[in-house]
Amino acid sequence: MPKVPTQGAYKVKTVFIDTNPTSYSTKFRENALAQVAQHINSRGLPLLLAHNSNSLPVGQWYEATASETQVVAKFYVPEGIVEYEDIKTRIDTGILDSVSIGFSANKHDCSICGHDINDYENCSHYPGREYEVKDQQGTVTGTDTCYVMLDDIKASEGSLVYSGAVPAAKIIEASSKAEFFEKNHLNFAEGSLEVVHTSSFEQNNFEVKTNEGPNMTEEELKALEGKYSDARDEIVGLKEDNINFREKNVDLLDKASKYDAAAADLVVATTAKADVDAKFADMTSKLGEKVTALAVAFNVNYEAPADVDALMTDLDTYLEKARSLPTGRQTVDGEDNEVAYAVPTAAYKA
Repeated sequence: MPKVPTQGAYKVKTVFIDTNPTSYSTKFRENALAQVAQHINSRGLPLLLAHNSNSLPVGQWYEATASETQVVAKFYVPEGIVEYEDIKTRIDTGILDSVSIGFSANKHDCSICGHDINDYENCSHYPGREYEVKDQQGTVTGTDTCYVMLDDIKASEGSLVYSGAVPAAKIIEASSKAEFFEKNHLNFAEGSLEVVHTSSFEQNNFEVKTNEGPNMTEEELKALEGKYSDARDEIVGLKEDNINFREKNVDLLDKASKYDAAAADLVVATTAKADVDAKFADMTSKLGEKVTALAVAFNVNYEAPADVDALMTDLDTYLEKARSLPTGRQTVDGEDNEVAYAVPTAAYKA
């Protein structure tokens, strides 16, 4: 449960967040407003100075109401802390009048296509850019600005700042402001922050967030806005480069996959060829041995050639010789002495 303001605490009422565009081209969904208000009402929220999480909280957010368009929330600063008088004086004099939320969001949807803004495959829009709106016939009917729609919000803190990202996130009431104006003989009605800061705000007429401090000339502010604009354009360019790089990578990966497949086929073919070459060499060697044995049977000093066609020619030559040799027995001049003819045994075996 959130803590209840202690006796003498300085109590302040603010517009905490709303559904209008922020300076980062984001918007809180109506559902997110209810989430933030419920968080404050159920558990409270620490009050920090300028989102400095390295320092202890100076107060507590303790009461919030969510409408369809904004969250009105209260915080208090205990009287006994060191920063009490400083914070109180800054707010009462109007020097400090802005608040800002520290949070994380699990949903970042594109306001144009509805996809996650970081889903480059399905969302091609960039926050802050304008895009043409077309009807069903494809006719351009106007333009629409891309915003990141934030939802599933987890608030971590709320801070006092000199200029927040939500233009309307302002202090609208302080518990001792009337007393301050009365002591200093000022007109409370005319100087009331409630009157000043509940008026409507132009979307682009908010002070640029800068580390140089609020006392900047108009020229310095314009130069800073230009620098921020250049930085945003550079980020947009980097996102486009990233998309292009990913597309090229897809093509390269496809080519690499085809190359790997071709290389694997080449290895298989090379292995198969080596096997065939080995078998062919073995066959040629054995054929050379056969032809050599056949030639030796005819008392030929023969050296088998390495060329298989030459071997086949020599084989035919010696086979023809073997076929032309007479076989059987023959009586000469009617006498009993006989002459025997036979294929040489070696040639026959070969």
